[in-house]
Amino acid sequence: MRIMNFYYSIPLNLRKVILYYTLFNISFLLIQLALNSTFTFFHFLLEHDLITIENWLNRNTWEILTLSKLSSLFFTLKILQLNLYNDLSLFQFIRGLKLTPTKKIWSTVFFILVFFYALIVQFGGEITKNQFKEELVYSSFFGSIVFYISDIFILIFFDKVYDFFKYSYKFLIIPFIFFIISSKVSLPYLNKFHIFLFIHFLTMLYFAKKHNFGDIIVYCFMIIGPLSTLYGLDIVWENINSVYVYQSSLPVVGIIGIWSIAMGYYSKTKIY
Repeated sequence: MRIMNFYYSIPLNLRKVILYYTLFNISFLLIQLALNSTFTFFHFLLEHDLITIENWLNRNTWEILTLSKLSSLFFTLKILQLNLYNDLSLFQFIRGLKLTPTKKIWSTVFFILVFFYALIVQFGGEITKNQFKEELVYSSFFGSIVFYISDIFILIFFDKVYDFFKYSYKFLIIPFIFFIISSKVSLPYLNKFHIFLFIHFLTMLYFAKKHNFGDIIVYCFMIIGPLSTLYGLDIVWENINSVYVYQSSLPVVGIIGIWSIAMGYYSKTKIY
């Protein structure tokens, strides 16, 4: 009863956003399951053993996740467009985005990169070059970006249709919870990097609320992609296929501190 009362206390437009974002996450999980099942089925037809199948699925996890995210994004947007009274094309929506990065995003990402590297040197132990395969580095780089930006992109689309970002942060925490749950279901063995799921999503959600899509792009290509491929902050492979590895786990307090200072600067500075 309390849950239902809470649900109906939520504004109607926000309830629509929750409904469509739920559809997006469910379709993502179902498409991922369907792709894994299909590939496994064909491997069995070829009489491959379980170890071969498992290795193939692990090697191609980023491709499967990327295809699942993009397919669910396309499917959800099409369903949403069919239910709209106005004809909002995806091309028109993209043209209306603010794609020019602000000046302060460059100093923000520079601060994160410098002090994160310092954190690795101080607490990570010796940094050594890893035995990596170049094609897997690309999969990790672009897969990591798509994994986050597809969720943010659809939330920005919801804002265009339902004025989603006008609501307070206590309501914006709802898609964050959905994102964490779907990520955990799609990657059940994700243990080590929950902190980066939180940080990356909330950072990009903050940029989205400020209507700075250009800053989101810079953050993705300067922070999410490089940290995944260079230093092994890969939510699928960890540091197995990263360019460099370090010996010790990084302190969570230090990670939170770096991002807190960076985002504090970003939110307070008047440079645009």
